[in-house]
Amino acid sequence: MCKEIRVLNILTGGLRREGITSTQLEFMRKMDFSDLRIDFLAVHNNADDVIKEFESLGCKVIIAPDRKQHPIKYLRFLKKLIKAENYDVIHVHGSSSLLALELSVAKKLKMPMRIAHSHNTKSDNAKLDKLFRTKFYKSYTHAFACGKDAGEWLFGYRPFTIIHNGNDFKKFEYNQYFRSEIRSKYEIGNKLVIGYVGNLNNNQKNISFLLDVFAQVKSRNNNSLLFLIGDGAYKEEAKQKVESLGITDSVIFTGRVSNVNEYLQGMDIMCLPSFYEGLPNVVLEWQIAGLPCYVSDKVTDECKVSELVEFLPIDNGTELWADKILSTRISDDRTEVSQNSCRAMREAGFDIVESAKLVKSIYMSVRHK
Repeated sequence: MCKEIRVLNILTGGLRREGITSTQLEFMRKMDFSDLRIDFLAVHNNADDVIKEFESLGCKVIIAPDRKQHPIKYLRFLKKLIKAENYDVIHVHGSSSLLALELSVAKKLKMPMRIAHSHNTKSDNAKLDKLFRTKFYKSYTHAFACGKDAGEWLFGYRPFTIIHNGNDFKKFEYNQYFRSEIRSKYEIGNKLVIGYVGNLNNNQKNISFLLDVFAQVKSRNNNSLLFLIGDGAYKEEAKQKVESLGITDSVIFTGRVSNVNEYLQGMDIMCLPSFYEGLPNVVLEWQIAGLPCYVSDKVTDECKVSELVEFLPIDNGTELWADKILSTRISDDRTEVSQNSCRAMREAGFDIVESAKLVKSIYMSVRHK
């Protein structure tokens, strides 16, 4: 009988409704757990419903001291945990060389496979990132990245493996029933609906810019709505700005939802005016749903898998964005567009089933070390 491979996954941003966590949930839904045990360490800003979702998929979730508030206590806890559970693999997800915190502990304990996984193209803590770079480069055995730009950002000229986030095409493909349900729930009727999905933070996602864009759209087409699907530190400021712009009745804050795929069906156009991204999985999901996507020119072009994506500048004001949105042809039935996008996604390697198989094969290769 083959030895069970034990994996400890750590999402340094915590287990909550955001991009990296959502991606890992999708991976776990498609993962073959035979001869494999995958635990998740909840390290910061965790959501109970997300923890329960991981557990329902067969993963054990371990609550750790807060990584940001109590780093020393956290690292001591991690050391004891690794010793007690005898893990074969540690897989740490983030966007900076601070991944070295976990990877160095694992290295000292002689863990044979230590995976650093880059999910972005910038760190929120540039000084600390620079400080930990040398230590980081010596701490991992395997380098993963969600895309080319994210890999080059964290690993530089060193080799890395691209693990596409992958998508469940059946879940996100266009669905007329869900479109009717969402539009009925919010009494949308024939209004033009612009959507955004992600964290409501302004330093990366540029939500303030999006609100200015929508205010222009609204002034020229009163029959329009903006859906902000997600939550974050900028939410209250965003609400204040919405009030100051006089568009309160036309901006819907849904909060974090577990059925994003259903909400997408009710949208008409999606926007992502970010200052930076790794490879934004949401843009892939939007294309699967057959939605036109206007994306900041600061975002990697790796997310453009179909002609539905157009990159627009964010340094030249909001008028161009408003013009593009208002000139977009809205289809009553996105079925064919969605099917074409799914084919393009498969050809580009964004099938979650294949991505999960690849990750498992790498995990299992630790047997030969």
